[in-house]
Order: sequence, then structure tokens, then C-alpha cells
Amino acid sequence: MIVHERRIVIFPPADFLDALRRHCSRLGRRLPCRAPDEMRIHPDPEGLAVTLRFPPIFSGGPTRVVDLPREEVLDALAQSCHRQHVPLPAKSLKRIAPYRGGAAFMIEMGEKHLHIMIVENHDMMRNLIKKLLAKAPISRITEATNGLNALELLKSGDVEPDVIISDLFMDHMNGDDFVRVLRADVASHSSRTPVLILTAEKSPAMHEAILMAGASMVATKPITGTDLIKCLFTACGYVADEQYHRAL
Repeated sequence: MIVHERRIVIFPPADFLDALRRHCSRLGRRLPCRAPDEMRIHPDPEGLAVTLRFPPIFSGGPTRVVDLPREEVLDALAQSCHRQHVPLPAKSLKRIAPYRGGAAFMIEMGEKHLHIMIVENHDMMRNLIKKLLAKAPISRITEATNGLNALELLKSGDVEPDVIISDLFMDHMNGDDFVRVLRADVASHSSRTPVLILTAEKSPAMHEAILMAGASMVATKPITGTDLIKCLFTACGYVADEQYHRAL
């Protein structure tokens, strides 16, 4: 990925929750005063960013679940930065990621050029995916023929993609097994690389199982170039200014 500048602001759990409380209060939506027993950051094709689950006030009472859209969460963190006099550029690519129970707020300036890895055992399908991505801001494409081949390339240290597109069913190692092994190697920088699984499987249960394996997102084939590029940005957790979506 080629960027002119990147800034990362770390929000510990208490500060992250405080930023969300202040933002919701400003919008007239008060969050419960008690601490949540679950605070989860996750990608979602509809833009969902954070789920908060608050325990019941009394035994047997209802549990309250609050879902916050990605743009609201990013706005909450930006407002918190302004209160702390942390300068933020007007035009930038903003992203959030979980970090030690809290959040990492990443701000990147400059044109985006993604390094993408395509994991697919059929030459024809790899070529089709490359054609679908023709309008995407890509600087480099690395190809792997299956999950084992992809892991070997990643372990070599010569390949550090920004996002991985993988088929589900392949020879030697399927896409879901590839993601499990990738995520299990927590010492490797690649273990945190976003992975988009492409599959013809439409079963919601299958999609959920793939996400549980560690995939960042699941997209169903056939897919258009426009939708595939949008899925790439969503899998990476990006919310960008208009300049970064010219290709779409």
C-alpha cells in the first residue's frame, strides 16, 4: 500500500467507550451507565462497526444490545481527537481495528494503491478476478494457486498484501482452512491481513462458519467488478473520502 502519511491513535477500552458515550449523547441516544460485558469491532457489508452488549440491571432482566454504524464510530473517534487537540486532516482515509480490548483509529493521507493477493486454483478464475478489479486502485497483484501456496508466499517475507481474495473450495487447502492457519500464527504480521472469501455457496450458515474461521468478509459469486471493489474496501474496514472511490 502506498500512502503519503499514516497516523494511528490508540483508544484504550475506557477511552473508546467514553468516545462512543459522548457521541451517542450528542445525538440524543444515551448508552447505559454500566460497563458492557461485550464490546466487539467487526466488518459488515452494511457498515456496522461496533456491537455493545450491556448486562441486565437486575437478575433475570433483559440484556441490551447496541449496534453502531461505522461512520458514527469514526465520527465519535474523530470528535474525541479534536477534544484532545489531536490534529486530523480534512481529507483522509479512516479505518478502525480492534486493539487490546479498545480500538486503533487509523488515518491515512494520500492516494491508495493496494497490494492484493488472489488465492484461486483455476487460472481462468484468477484472470477473471483481475479483470473485475481493473478499475480498482491497485499497485500489485500476487497470485497463489491454493491455501498452502499462499501461506508459503506470506511466510517468505517477500509478500505483504493489504488484502487477500480467496476462493473457498480449492485443491490441497480450502479457503476456510487457509484463514484458520493464517489467523493462528499470531506472531506473523500477515495474521491480521483482511481476507475476503469468494464462494458460490449462498447458505447463511456456511457464510457464518467462514466468518467464524477468521474471514473478514464473504462475498457470493457471481459478482460484478463494482461490488467486488466495494467488498475489498469493506473487508479492509475502510471508510474513504470521495476521491478514493472514483473507481467505483
